[in-house]
Amino acid sequence: MIKFGYQIKKLAYLCAFIIFVCLMIYWIIKLMVAGTPMVSYDSLNILIENFEVFIAILIVCVPEGLPLAVSIAMAFSTDRLKDEYLLIKNLDALETCGTLNDVITGKTGVLTTADMEVMEFTAGDSQHKAQDPEINQELNALLESLIVLDSNARLDIDDDKLKYVASGNPVEVAMLNFLFANHCDVPSKLQTKELKSKQFTFIPFSSRRKRSLVAQQLDEETVRIVVKGAPEFILNCCTAAIDGNAESGDFGEENAAEQYGKITEVIEGAQDGLYLKPITYAFKDMSIEDFESLKQENNGFEKEEHRQCLESELTYVATFYLQDGLRDDVHVASDELFMAGINSRIISGDYEATVLRISKAIGLKEEGNESEAMSGDKFREIVAPLVKKVDQGERYSWTFVSDEARRTFKDQIKE
Repeated sequence: MIKFGYQIKKLAYLCAFIIFVCLMIYWIIKLMVAGTPMVSYDSLNILIENFEVFIAILIVCVPEGLPLAVSIAMAFSTDRLKDEYLLIKNLDALETCGTLNDVITGKTGVLTTADMEVMEFTAGDSQHKAQDPEINQELNALLESLIVLDSNARLDIDDDKLKYVASGNPVEVAMLNFLFANHCDVPSKLQTKELKSKQFTFIPFSSRRKRSLVAQQLDEETVRIVVKGAPEFILNCCTAAIDGNAESGDFGEENAAEQYGKITEVIEGAQDGLYLKPITYAFKDMSIEDFESLKQENNGFEKEEHRQCLESELTYVATFYLQDGLRDDVHVASDELFMAGINSRIISGDYEATVLRISKAIGLKEEGNESEAMSGDKFREIVAPLVKKVDQGERYSWTFVSDEARRTFKDQIKE
């Protein structure tokens, strides 16, 4: 914006100079035609008037050009961000904030492109590459069923390539593309789900729940409940796991802790430039009769406390690792914020190891300095005694109990 304002200023100077030159040429031609001496009262008076016009144009153009430069710069910036699928709610925010001390940013779709691709996955106690994995046929069929049942992505036809293309939620698009790459008849399976299978319950993914849930009819007597989302919210709900032969075995707290370790190891051990986002799948089957009875007993699963019965005693199946690459200009923006003395912080609901890896890659976190990262539990521990809940009908917000609480919060965050 500063550069653009400087260009506007140069343009104003140029225009003023061109106008002054034109006036001088007109003045000389007029003197020559009229035969008036160049050094006389009248001719010098006209020369002074021309110079006054030149000065007036400079005085008017430069200050008036600065607001124009700001407005045009914000409009161009907004248009550029729109092309990168970023929405600016308040166009005048940067103009009115005056100065920036802290920038708080999300991760997915802000620092990253949100154009995801499955790179590998863990299933049946083994690690597999995404392309043509060597797994048991029954396990493969189970994975296809879980992915298709818990997916709201749609298929469109690409007229140029004459093939189906998935669109919708980036995670679900990546999962359907994984099936496409492994020769699964995705259109047929989605059509069967829509036309021949009843959906009993659907709970969408949210930043608070970190998981989605669908209860879909599997056959005439069975409902399959599929839970997909962050491993830290799903593994602790599992009491069984599917092995490499597609057989179920026990899965306890020790197994969950071991799985957490494997997930972190995969993310941290990925090659440079890979920032893997883990997505875990689990399920359980029950009879339609038992499901309807459970639904009636738990008020139609309307509130979170009523949904716990659906998300308990699950069977763990697999964890997929999705690559979500950084935007091209993220490193430049991070360096510019650092040079300007602005503190940058990432707030993300993603797996901690993924967020830390990205933070290190763009220079927001030093290698080995774990004090620069704060978990959600630690943040809630700091904030809990300082805020109060404000009910807003269907939604609610939090506000500081006093100005002193606000100052205390700022001091603790800086530490």
